[in-house]
Amino acid sequence: MRRIILFAVFLMTCIFAYSQNSDSINNFHIENNRVVWKKVFKTSLDFEQLFSKAKDAGLFENVEKGQAKIRGELKYIDAEPLEYGFMDINTAAYVNNNFIKGFVVIEFKPERYRVTLRRIMLTEKHVDTLNIPGASSLIEREIFKLGKIEFNNQFKNRSSILLNDTFTQYFDFSQMICDDNW
Repeated sequence: MRRIILFAVFLMTCIFAYSQNSDSINNFHIENNRVVWKKVFKTSLDFEQLFSKAKDAGLFENVEKGQAKIRGELKYIDAEPLEYGFMDINTAAYVNNNFIKGFVVIEFKPERYRVTLRRIMLTEKHVDTLNIPGASSLIEREIFKLGKIEFNNQFKNRSSILLNDTFTQYFDFSQMICDDNW
């Protein structure tokens, strides 16, 4: 009887651990049925320097600065699969054929800052003959399993890695070189 109870406890622990992992992968999380990307970066910058670098990166529109917080709309960015060793054939069509934009919040604490990307939108790269930009849709339409609020296998295995690396590259402001000797 004791073995059965221990086995049941072990089985419930495994099920609980698995269910926790299914809604979070490579800094992507599901919050309130929406996809959010969050990552904490270490920095030696103070808040004003971080704000200046964030603005100089040219990634944002409508930038607002609050107390230890920066908000703005992420301009269209392009994930480049070849930079990360992925061939176009192995990359999901929604990554190859769309620009990515969203709403960004950067929260600052001494020696670190957290970037949160919400309302992640995909916008078709191709324009029609009238120069009307492509249609936009929430990323959830592409990366959730059909009829479920959980990540599909293609996103878990490939796309999340590529998009996480892309966002990390864009938001790691410590890698921005400031050359005062020009």
